[in-house]
Amino acid sequence: MTIKIGLINPRMEGPYPPLGLGYISSYLKKYGTHSYDIRIIDGNTSADIRKDLEGFNPDLVGFTGHSPQIREAVRLSNEIREWRKDVYQMVGGVHVSADPINTLKRGSFDLAVLGEGEATFLEAVDTFVSGEKMSLKKIKGTAYLDGEKIVVNERRAQIEDLDSIPFPARDLFNMEYYLGLSFGVRGLVRSGVTSITSSRGCPYSCTFCGVNIVFKKVRQFSREYCLAEIDELVSRYNARSLYFADDTFITNKKSVTAFCENLIRSGLAKKISWTAQARANLINWQDLDMLKLMKSAGCIQLEYGFESGSDRVLGLLKQNKVTVDDNQRAIDVTHRSGLRTLGTFIVGTPGETVEDLEMTKDFIRRNLKKLDYFQTFICTPFPGSPLYETCRERGMVDSD
Repeated sequence: MTIKIGLINPRMEGPYPPLGLGYISSYLKKYGTHSYDIRIIDGNTSADIRKDLEGFNPDLVGFTGHSPQIREAVRLSNEIREWRKDVYQMVGGVHVSADPINTLKRGSFDLAVLGEGEATFLEAVDTFVSGEKMSLKKIKGTAYLDGEKIVVNERRAQIEDLDSIPFPARDLFNMEYYLGLSFGVRGLVRSGVTSITSSRGCPYSCTFCGVNIVFKKVRQFSREYCLAEIDELVSRYNARSLYFADDTFITNKKSVTAFCENLIRSGLAKKISWTAQARANLINWQDLDMLKLMKSAGCIQLEYGFESGSDRVLGLLKQNKVTVDDNQRAIDVTHRSGLRTLGTFIVGTPGETVEDLEMTKDFIRRNLKKLDYFQTFICTPFPGSPLYETCRERGMVDSD
């Protein structure tokens, strides 16, 4: 018996494929005990998700749900329930992990996958196939409807050995579409760009970020795993540039150094360019040689969340762990290394004053010769972040 599974990525503007669904697919194929026909129906490349879904006619549907996607996921879920009442529907993602109760109330989802999804989704699929609905209470990392009651189970332990997770099933994406995009985002203006991750989690707890609701601690894929994945991206998909989507790429500097040395030794550094996210308080003048090595290994840019030119606002956003001096030093060191610097800033933080905003403007102006790119974003309280809880307590957001 072959189980037909449709994984849906509700449309969200962006140049990168939904790697989370790719990991879910490859994990299920490797460790699942049944035969699966899996299709990723991607709102970024599908002209009509509903039509594609009806043509496939799956037994089970799974949604990914970042906060900007959740309304569309709920709408599609309710449409699917009207179309076929027997289709089993699951939903996962950062937003769902932060707010499973409201997500289940609004949509027609049978099960919410909370936190890291691979092992939980696998167990949920096996439970669905076996027909043992009463076993739902045993599946850690889930929430579900039991009549009118919503049950939230104990969270599941994270996967310790990330190398046990196969590469994302990129063959299920329209990689020709994604790699064919010529776009200007985060300083990259070219085609042949795609995303990759070398780690999961972040050791910090910025008030505007909800990453810790999914990944409780930092874990890394091995250097060998990453090199093999890069080699596949180059040889199979003809990727030319990579964006490392790690929350903080340089957390383990010894690992970064070894990775770059291996990238050079393998010859891949001559075939690929790449960018990564860093953190200002982790960069010192002693790291200049590491940054130069990264440049030799194909890195062209480091990206920093500088957020503000005001120490007071930085204290609110980054829990007093980063200062304006840290931001300045990171720009100076990165510029000296020959790497480009992209800085992102947040405006509209609750409690921010006009004087604070002027400090941010002055910081950017002072660094226009060294700051290759900068972007500003409006402060947004996403569910799962400490900022959301603060705004909810102040009556600034509707928690329903």
